[in-house]
Amino acid sequence: MKHQELFRGKVKIAKVGKHKIRLETDKERNKPYVYRIPEALKEKVDSQIVELLELDLIEESSAEIAHPVVCVNKKDGSMRMCVDYRTLNSITKADDFPMEDAVQLLQCIGKASVITTLDLLKGYWAIPMEEDSRDLTSFKTHRAQYRFKVMPFGLRNAAATFQREMNKALEIALPLTELTKKKVPENLPWSKVHETAFNTLKEALVKAPALHAPDMSQPFIIHTDASQLGIAACLSQKILGSLRPIAYVSQKLSKSQQAWSTIEREAYAIVWSLKKFETLVFGSEIELYTDHNPLSYLTKCAPQSARLQRWVFALQKYHITVRHCPGVKMPHADALSRLFPDE
Repeated sequence: MKHQELFRGKVKIAKVGKHKIRLETDKERNKPYVYRIPEALKEKVDSQIVELLELDLIEESSAEIAHPVVCVNKKDGSMRMCVDYRTLNSITKADDFPMEDAVQLLQCIGKASVITTLDLLKGYWAIPMEEDSRDLTSFKTHRAQYRFKVMPFGLRNAAATFQREMNKALEIALPLTELTKKKVPENLPWSKVHETAFNTLKEALVKAPALHAPDMSQPFIIHTDASQLGIAACLSQKILGSLRPIAYVSQKLSKSQQAWSTIEREAYAIVWSLKKFETLVFGSEIELYTDHNPLSYLTKCAPQSARLQRWVFALQKYHITVRHCPGVKMPHADALSRLFPDE
């Protein structure tokens, strides 16, 4: 393959700005509770730690405070080791770097005849951590304690740093961007400036982080609904004052699930949607809307059903506020929960 050197099989730290964690001076940093890793997953955690060490992305740490590891199952059956940075994020100063509006970007390319998409291999890990912030990223496994040398997933301002470095890297593309405007003549005025920008941009593609993700420093909003046949949810965020969708999910209920009471089906929609969106929303503030009013008290009262009690316990790891919203005001979730044939 031509230019195969541009496609790397391993993560490489780019020559870009470093990520720094700035803490609120008026807030105390508390030690988080470190979860026990299930015996069945310890070998997989060990394997991922070895890989991170070999890639020189982490190093051993002696910090006083370390964060717990959370094991997340992926669709392909493998496991991803994540770090729960909720306590750190709660006292981290926000970086309000402006983010691009995904909806506006899609509108801009609506009439394009050729569209190219690029993806980075573990993009966040391409950004180095500031030396004085590394201890703050410390995490603990069943064997030892480590800290990140690169920017890990889950930090409050990771998305802002990612976007900032991408903007810097893409400044070199400005001469080429000018050529895409409507009033450019048919015979493009290709000059040395354009040639330099083009060649420099090709090289920068292996260094500059590309970001096509939600703003991880902002709260998330989830609308859920359950019908007799299925459940559905919509994940969104407020961007520039408007609610923008990030993802839609739905699932048909089994025959036994369809026999559950209304409150159990609606509660299951909440638990199921949070699990679906966990890699995005875990550690962030979440506003969760349901059209079943009794569920707005789910996290405040002791449920009578054993099934509901288990789900309430499962919700405790999320920063959620459950609110009631009439079904007519969230037709997206309502419609998705009913789009199943009644067999």
